[in-house]
Amino acid sequence: MTLVSTKTLRSLLQRALFLFPRSTRVSVDRWMRGKKEHKKLKKADFAVVSLPKSGRTWLRVMLSRYYQQKFDLPEHSVIGFDNFYQENHAAPRILFSHDNVLRDFTGNLDNKKDYYQTKTILMVRDPRDLVVSQFHQWRYRTNPSKRRLHSELNIEDNVEVFDFAMNSFHGIPRNIRFLNSWQRELGNMKEVLVVRYEDMRRNPQEAMAHILSFLGETPKAEQVRDTVEYAKFENMRKMEEKQTFRTDSKQLFARDTSNPDSLKTRRAKIGGFTDYLSQEQINTINAMIDSQLSPEFGYNQNQDT
Repeated sequence: MTLVSTKTLRSLLQRALFLFPRSTRVSVDRWMRGKKEHKKLKKADFAVVSLPKSGRTWLRVMLSRYYQQKFDLPEHSVIGFDNFYQENHAAPRILFSHDNVLRDFTGNLDNKKDYYQTKTILMVRDPRDLVVSQFHQWRYRTNPSKRRLHSELNIEDNVEVFDFAMNSFHGIPRNIRFLNSWQRELGNMKEVLVVRYEDMRRNPQEAMAHILSFLGETPKAEQVRDTVEYAKFENMRKMEEKQTFRTDSKQLFARDTSNPDSLKTRRAKIGGFTDYLSQEQINTINAMIDSQLSPEFGYNQNQDT
């Protein structure tokens, strides 16, 4: 019997639904992806949840390095969901999620009930830096067919960073909704650790030691140093450009090495949003954040990020 992958099945269904309204095709695609994610979550030892471009790949590479060394796994292999577990059943199964489709399958739209009993790392980042990175991801790295199906913006319309940032579906409003929805539910989680990208960037060894401890590990100082050194920005960019990572996903491969903005490992700069937005635009975004975002994460203007 020939087995068809979920991804292939989704593609076939989209072709079959070609004449249906876009909203129907989007709903079917999200339900199927949510079903797949739900199945993984039920088996996961823990979950890493974040919006896209919050530093999840950086953490993923550091965790990969740690478990490579601990379980004597191939160098440059990257942990996915259960690929390390398949090599050694002592390795964890990790769900990496953007928390954007699971609710379409479970129906838990206004809570995080799906994650209540799962040890979860919530990665967050300054919404302003986040939205600039998301813009470049959308413009240069998103699969064209996926962008056509799910995007509320047309890449042919010469969309600028500020246009993207102010879009309710893609930009700052979406990032605020995500952070607020998690802030409201943190008290209901059995085990959750909030990790700020800015704190990881300023002191990666301390942050990584804290993360590993949360996951039940007792790493030595030299092990933590090794994971941080391996996942340094310069080394990650080099591995991306040379396609060194051993993974089935193309997400860690450079799309266009001649265009730095198309790289997965793009800048990793705190406060870099000021290079892409005018002061007037920044003021507009700051006002939105101050009036709508929970201060829990420290990203309002009267707080130091």
